[in-house]
Formats: sequence, structure tokens, C-alpha cells
Amino acid sequence: MIDLPQDIFATKGLEYLLVICYLFALVPLWLLMQRSGRARKLRAAGGSGQSPAWFDVPEGYFFHPTHQWAYPVAAESFRVGLDDLAHHLVGPVEQVHLPTVGSALEAGDVAARIELNGQWVDLFSPISGRVSGVNPAWSNQAETSAYGDAWLYQLDVDDSRKVRRNLMTDQQARVWMSQAETELRRLSRGELGETLQDGGRIVHGFARQIAPEDWLALVRSVLSNKS
Repeated sequence: MIDLPQDIFATKGLEYLLVICYLFALVPLWLLMQRSGRARKLRAAGGSGQSPAWFDVPEGYFFHPTHQWAYPVAAESFRVGLDDLAHHLVGPVEQVHLPTVGSALEAGDVAARIELNGQWVDLFSPISGRVSGVNPAWSNQAETSAYGDAWLYQLDVDDSRKVRRNLMTDQQARVWMSQAETELRRLSRGELGETLQDGGRIVHGFARQIAPEDWLALVRSVLSNKS
């Protein structure tokens, strides 16, 4: 099991501070959040009665600080995708370059690239293994969900237990996501808070109205393999 610091939020503090600063300066944009009576809720214990969670963390998934997930689909095989925070931050993708089936990847290698506003952003592999499948329809499937069919590529691994130990469990990831969300909620009060109480849901690609170069820098920072 991955050793988590006492304050998980601090492991990528600079990236989250960038997110917070941008979003706090863009409260009017956040007021465009969709309203839904079926707002998603985390399934963590004690969550009853709390505000709907902004970022979904499903059971059975494992998570990496680069905001990617790994889901076991066989004894020694995992599918990899972007988690819900990254999914909502990135928004619609123009193109995706996926790894070659049969190629070997080490954790931290550039595994895929996505095109955003004419610029390419690297995605780093959260685990080591050999590519056994890719999902060319990912950009369409990722429009509606971060999980399930929205996987990027599949890796066959040598030791699935080691993979699990080096990633966050869904329980640990809920704490990690909750800390980021709590800070964002704390800095996003007033009218935005009233909207959230009505069941607001974050818009897909919520930060795209900042300057393109700043937005791309923010995305690259959040998805970086450097803590």
C-alpha cells in the first residue's frame, strides 16, 4: 500500500494552489455550473448529509498522484485513465495519441498525449507493464465519464500486488480528493456556495475560460509526474 503523507494535499500543493487561484478569480464562470437533482456523492463512510461531492471516486479503482487511475480487469492486467478531477479540468480533447500495443512502459514514462487547443500534453504512465490494448474511442467516451469505458490503454503487469501497493486505494483517494475539494469550497463562497447547495455539478472543462497559455500550463502541472 502506498505510504501517504499526513497531508496528501501537500504532495502536489503547487498544482492545487494554481487551480485554486484560477478558480477563485473566476467565480462568474463557476456560476455556469450545471444543476442536477442527481448530483454524485462519494461513498465514503459518514458522507450522509454532506454536500454532493465534486469529484467521483468509485470503489475498486487505484489512483496515482498524476490524477490517473488503474483498474484491474484481469489477474495481472490493468486499464488506465484520467480521474474525475483531471477529467473535469481537461474538458473536450481534440486528439489523443495512444501507446503502441506490445510496447513496454515503465512507471513515469510518457504513455499517451492529448491535444488541447492545438497544444499537446503528455500523460505519464502510473504503473509499469506491457501495452495489451488501447481505446481509440476514449475522447468520445470521456465526454460523459472519467471511469468505466473511458480508459486510455491496458497494461499487463508482472506483479499486480506490487502495483496495488504503489497506488492509492479508493479510500485513500477519497481523502486526497476531499482535501482538494474542501480547499476549493472554502475559497469559493457567496453566490457559488448557494449554487452548490442546489446540487450544482462542475462543468466539463471548467477552467477553459482563463488565458489559453495559463490553462495549458495548469493542466500540465496537475498531470505532471513531479510532486
